[in-house]
Amino acid sequence: MKGSKRLVLELLLVAIICVLAVFWIFEPDGNFEPIIVLIGALVSLIALITSFYVKKKKQDFVIEEQLKPSQLHFINQLIELKSSVYASARKQWDTGITSEMRGGNSEVMSFYEDTWLQLAANFPIEHFGNTTHAEYLDKYVSERYEAHYQAANQNGYGEGSMAFVIVTADVMKDLDSQIVELVSIVSSSTDSFDYGKWVQRWASVA
Repeated sequence: MKGSKRLVLELLLVAIICVLAVFWIFEPDGNFEPIIVLIGALVSLIALITSFYVKKKKQDFVIEEQLKPSQLHFINQLIELKSSVYASARKQWDTGITSEMRGGNSEVMSFYEDTWLQLAANFPIEHFGNTTHAEYLDKYVSERYEAHYQAANQNGYGEGSMAFVIVTADVMKDLDSQIVELVSIVSSSTDSFDYGKWVQRWASVA
């Protein structure tokens, strides 16, 4: 059913409800209530089906645009990239020096943000709201920092350099989950990619 036909049908049902409501006013003893309730339920059902159809159509569009071999190759390479980035960052974390640890966090954050943007590039802009992918990511990261800083303050970490290291580690976990979610959508319609195995390998690198 095309969008215009659904709209006409909804308007027709609403018009019938209005007519019955007028009859009900002039004939209060008439038993119009069951009919009005039934038509109201039909309008709600049509709206629900329309919402599901639009959402599915958008996701189908996303998936169709994401099955290029080069993109799946990129996803497969992410495990090695993540492992390399974490190995480099771990050397800085192991120093115990706050400035070095912050440098390690910055390295991992850059990897996550770049990876997210490359995966998100396969989605239409409206998938993430009426903002660019970069703007959406900036807002998301900012909100996660704010939420984790609040938790850190409650736990007595304060807002110093060490608190920033701890909070950034929590934000990195959030971005990690976001990337896993995007990969799930991208790979959902191809049999040539073992998503379950990929997730296990991805999670093993930390």
